[in-house]
Amino acid sequence: MKDFRLFLFISVCVFLLASSTAYAAGDTLVKTEIFNSDSSEFGYNFEDEIEENGRHYKLGKVDYTVLSQQEETELKHEVITEAVDDLYEAHVVSPANKKTVTIDGKKYEAELEDIRYESTVIKNRTAEIETIVKLTEDKITEHIEYQYEDVQAKQSVTVNISKKSVTETNETKEITVTFPVVFHRYDSEEFLINGKLIPLQQWGTPINEQYFGDLKAESAYADKPGMITDLRWSGEPYISGGETCRNALASLTESRRIYAVKYSDTVDLPDTEGYRAILSYGTDVRKPTGKITYEVQAKAEYILIEGQDIQPLFSGEPPHPY
Repeated sequence: MKDFRLFLFISVCVFLLASSTAYAAGDTLVKTEIFNSDSSEFGYNFEDEIEENGRHYKLGKVDYTVLSQQEETELKHEVITEAVDDLYEAHVVSPANKKTVTIDGKKYEAELEDIRYESTVIKNRTAEIETIVKLTEDKITEHIEYQYEDVQAKQSVTVNISKKSVTETNETKEITVTFPVVFHRYDSEEFLINGKLIPLQQWGTPINEQYFGDLKAESAYADKPGMITDLRWSGEPYISGGETCRNALASLTESRRIYAVKYSDTVDLPDTEGYRAILSYGTDVRKPTGKITYEVQAKAEYILIEGQDIQPLFSGEPPHPY
């Protein structure tokens, strides 16, 4: 019987010793709180000391973990301007009432809110000019001067344009050249012209029309096309070098082919006064305020600051080991 009591006492002591050791391993208490913070400087007001289940704990370390963060935004009215340059009048033809705009990399539908105009100088103006001119071959040149009516600037501009092509037509043009002829010794009855004795006529045509070809053969136009079509006295007789002379005018007429000549070029035009339109499109945009709200988990570790009182299993005196 005495041995049994001793065994029982030892067993109770071992049991109580095991319970106290297990609790010593749990001498810390963890408290977790989730809160929101509008600052990255986190802080949660844990109590410095707490009591729980009859035990007294003191605050140790606190760890913070960011669970999520949300950027604060607000609606702002944004205005996007668009310029329309080189206007000759303070007027924009059919501006779009709505258009898609890009703000901070995102697309929005914006509405036209305002149009204003600024005076400006329109520069780097050009015009495409093309014209066809009908000319005889002798009149064709590599360039011509052309009067361009600059309707926008309300002025006439002289420009040079280049020959691009020449096309022969079925049209012809009679060209008449007049040159002087001097009859020396006007008082003579005949003249030796082109190896022929040709009688002089005092009135009307100086010589008969049948001899016009002979007159051309001895003139500066002998190798030119055409024929003399008219010959008239151009003054009264006069004395020169001791002989009687009289002047006449001969008309040489030639039928020439007409060509259609195309001239064209891109030409520069002078600067002129104009307008610049500023179109304003507005829309509401949600934009960051610069503030961030954080969802934070705070984990506080409390340390036991009072020893554990072990309560005896039996009241009264412990049994004697005998």
